Amino acid sequence: MSSSPVLPPELERIIFEMAALLRPTTIPNLMRTAWRVKNWVEPLLYRTVFIQRILSTNYRIDGFPRLTVQGLHQQASIKPPGFYQSPVKHLYLDCDPWFDAVEEVEYLLKVCGSVEALALVGNPRLELTALSADLLPYLRRLKVHFVSFRGGWGVQFTHPSIRNLTHLELLDVDWHLHTETLFAGLTLMPHLTHFAFNTLPYTFASTLRAMCDGLRANTRLSHVVLLSWNPDELRAAEILAKDIRFMCIKQVDYRADWVRGADSGHKFWELAEDFLVARLLGRVQRSIYIISSVDYSWRI
Repeated sequence: MSSSPVLPPELERIIFEMAALLRPTTIPNLMRTAWRVKNWVEPLLYRTVFIQRILSTNYRIDGFPRLTVQGLHQQASIKPPGFYQSPVKHLYLDCDPWFDAVEEVEYLLKVCGSVEALALVGNPRLELTALSADLLPYLRRLKVHFVSFRGGWGVQFTHPSIRNLTHLELLDVDWHLHTETLFAGLTLMPHLTHFAFNTLPYTFASTLRAMCDGLRANTRLSHVVLLSWNPDELRAAEILAKDIRFMCIKQVDYRADWVRGADSGHKFWELAEDFLVARLLGRVQRSIYIISSVDYSWRI
């Protein structure tokens, strides 16, 4: 009889899966432990996937898979059927101006059928109108260019693909033309509580006032965030900061913040929640509404 302790397989699996989830960067090493361990933890490696049209040699996020669409095609062909259906919860599609194939986007969303958080960035001309309405039944968080959103799912704010969103981040909103329409539409999204954007019409006082009116009318929103480094935008945002739900974050690396945050929970949304609570409790002065994504001194 062996004197070495032997754990029940069920307990062993729990331990390895916990280790993998606590430190996803260790998963490739854990996979080398034994075949059974590889089968347990490999799906967890793909909880968050970063897709590029062409893999950039000068940009990577350690610990997270980077694939091209073609690479995912190849991987899916050698994996067990439906391998990516359940594991992939967070999908970041880093498009470029030449990536406009809706068929490829639809393929990705079909292969990764349980996505809860999705980022479609890099090409504002990417048309979403052709996407099937039933592709994203579990989607809760979306980051997308406003032009794509307005031209696709945003035409009807009750579209099945966005109806259950709780977090929405819109890029490059044309506030001059769409302030009232956008805020009216957001009120039609029954579960939306978190709204972020990355531009502000700082030279147009009337548009800023319309944004204030839109915020006041939407009592469901609990967190409203401007992501910007522009000093003019940050100064102009003071008028919005009269609303206690509003704040600004100077985001250092939006890709890494999204990818790492989707997996660990420590991204700008959680930072915003912590800051607004601290301000509400008086731990942060009410007049402060701008923080950095890498500066946590206000927590002291």
